[in-house]
Amino acid sequence: AVPRLVAKGWAVGTAAEFLGLNQEEAAFVEMKVALSHSLREWRIRQRLTQGELAKRLGVSRLTVSELLREKRSVSPDMALRLARLLNTSPESWLNMQQAVDLWELGRARTSRYARIKPVKAAA
Repeated sequence: AVPRLVAKGWAVGTAAEFLGLNQEEAAFVEMKVALSHSLREWRIRQRLTQGELAKRLGVSRLTVSELLREKRSVSPDMALRLARLLNTSPESWLNMQQAVDLWELGRARTSRYARIKPVKAAA
């Protein structure tokens, strides 16, 4: 399909190229999407609606919808629920969320963190 698009004059590339993202920004987007994508793919393979998934998790449909749309973070409570349902570890869900959170904070508050001066090691 790609060669046909190129032959017809279409520019073909990655989403990161299209959006002008640097390598770090592209990695962040992939990391953030991985959280919701894995849950969305599982839901689709199981042929569950968002409502059915919500019922299995013991949460509202809105909560599931927000997770799938990357509007809600994975809390420790949700990590335990997902781990139990999907037979995974809560740590895997929390690690993905923590990586996203750290990246967002580091980017949003760069100047605040830059003002913190490292302590010199004791001799």
